[in-house]
Formats: sequence, C-alpha cells, structure tokens
Amino acid sequence: MIDDQIILAWRPQLATMRPNGREAVTLLVRAAVKASADCRRYRLIDYANDIGLPTGTIVSRFFRAGAVGPSQIIRAVRALVALGIADDQRARGIPVRVARVWPEMGLSSPQAFSRFVRLAMPPGSEDLLPAEWLKQTDMTPCAEEYGRRLFGNVAIWSSFEPLTTTDTVTRPVRICAECSRPYYGVAVAC
Repeated sequence: MIDDQIILAWRPQLATMRPNGREAVTLLVRAAVKASADCRRYRLIDYANDIGLPTGTIVSRFFRAGAVGPSQIIRAVRALVALGIADDQRARGIPVRVARVWPEMGLSSPQAFSRFVRLAMPPGSEDLLPAEWLKQTDMTPCAEEYGRRLFGNVAIWSSFEPLTTTDTVTRPVRICAECSRPYYGVAVAC
C-alpha cells in the first residue's frame, strides 16, 4: 500500500516525534491515501472531522508550534500518491500518462492535476513539466525528501502534540464551579 510506503520513508522523522504527533501524522497519511483510492480529495476539514477537533484549532496548534501546516502535509501525501500510481503503472509496463493518474486522485481535469503538481513539487523540480515530473520521479526517494522537508525541525516535532484534548499552551481549560462545564479564559454566567 502507498500509505505504508510513505510511513516507511518517513520513519526516521516519525521516530523523533512523541506518540501523539506520530499518531497525528500517521492518521493524516492513511486518511489522505484512502481518500485518493476512493477518487476523492482529502482536505483539512476532513482531517479535522477525523480527529474531532475544529479546523481552526488544528491550524492554530500547528502555527503556534512553528510546524508546517497540515495542508502542506496533505499536499505532499497527495503528490506521493500520484507518484505511487505512476510507479505502479511503470511496474505493470503501462506507459505513465497524466490522463491515467488525475482521475484516480479525484481531480477534475488534467489542468487541475498540473496546478496541483506545480504546488506540490519539491524544490529543484520547478523546471520540469508536471507530466515529466510524474514520469521521471520515483516515489520512495521523493517521499524521503518530503519527510526531511516537512519534519526536519526535530526541536518542533519532538515536543509537538497536536491531538491533545486540552489547549494548555495559551488557554488552559477551566471547569465552572456551578455547572461543571469546561470553559476557556473568563468565566461566563451559567
């Protein structure tokens, strides 16, 4: 499976993370790959629904930690899915063509695929056309490069816990003495 290949390629970076951060990244990879297999897009709001947190909270946690955003990780995973599809076609002796890849990714057209690939290509690939990038790039080395780029800052990822249920960094959760409901900051009348 493509998700296992991505997680294996990112193993050195995942090993430096706390279990909570590793679980967040692994869940994101598996869900994004599954969505691509179902020919649909996986977006940040889908990730938020999967982990049960508001989208704004997730983005805020990544931003405050100084980590790359979950949208960038989703974009990288989707690019790796495209390369995985191309690798599979090469292995079966089928010529790699954009026309065979974009529908499997849930994109609306070859132009949408080209726009997506231009955003997702790693640095150093800017001079390649999306079709050339797809034909010339193998998934595993590209996945390793994405892993180094996305999770290379060990200081951030070794302490980051995006799936915590309380937001203790800047706004501790307090419990109302009267009704026992949690609240942030200043208490409101029950």
